[in-house]
Amino acid sequence: MTSIIIPACDEARVIGHCLRALLNAQGPAVARPRTIHVIANGCTDDTAGRAREFSRAGVQVHETSTASKIAALRLGDEAAAGAFPRISVDADVLLAPGALTALETALDQPGTLAAAPRLRVALDGRPLPVRWFYRDFLTSAWVREGLLGSGCYALSAGGRARFGDWPEVMNDDGFIHHLFGPGERVTVSSWFQIQAPRTVPALVAAKARVAIGNAELARLRADGTLPPSRHEVRPGGLRRDARRCLTEPHIMLNRFVLRRRIAAAARRRLRHGEERLWAQDPTTR
Repeated sequence: MTSIIIPACDEARVIGHCLRALLNAQGPAVARPRTIHVIANGCTDDTAGRAREFSRAGVQVHETSTASKIAALRLGDEAAAGAFPRISVDADVLLAPGALTALETALDQPGTLAAAPRLRVALDGRPLPVRWFYRDFLTSAWVREGLLGSGCYALSAGGRARFGDWPEVMNDDGFIHHLFGPGERVTVSSWFQIQAPRTVPALVAAKARVAIGNAELARLRADGTLPPSRHEVRPGGLRRDARRCLTEPHIMLNRFVLRRRIAAAARRRLRHGEERLWAQDPTTR
């Protein structure tokens, strides 16, 4: 049985869209039973009530007063009760029709421990710096060489056995991504879509938290708290950047300016003790 786990904190505005897309993503023929678990964690809105509107479609809602994605993932593991594959989906993500079947098929292959759909980003109406940022990101080695995370990933039983209890980390996507080498993870042909921030300040705020989370992961791997990274990036990035400096100088300038702003925002959060504060992007909800 496939289990889909959706951590959701104050996502009443988007959880319905996510669940409708997820149910449509079942595909024309469901080869195996599936359960959908919405983990409403620390909500101050009607996320749980909106999700229960889909109970007749098999959606199960679990509530906890603890506002924590990691706590929600732990509760999701308990609710899944040993069912695999296990698919984690953010509450603001839209899955393409057939995406679930594609993930299940991929994880049925020997040696495949983790899988994810291709990433699509909704960019309509966004300012140029935001569109340039994602144009740069979507062609990066992080995405091209087997993205796991950024809103949706699936693990086989063997993949989930790669680690024990969920560690207390800010960036669960990054944690998962680094657990698997290139031969252990695949990107399926189907896609999932995220919403890009609608303003540059919102983008900077979101990526500052990612930067802090990535630094935390690197520190925990270095001191042995987390297993070492299995992620490998093929050489050639510097050559690609050199060519891009000539063909798309605006992209490279945008990268430089945004990286400085993101680093400054991350330093401010650390200075004010706000590194673990979850700042939901209000521009996409």
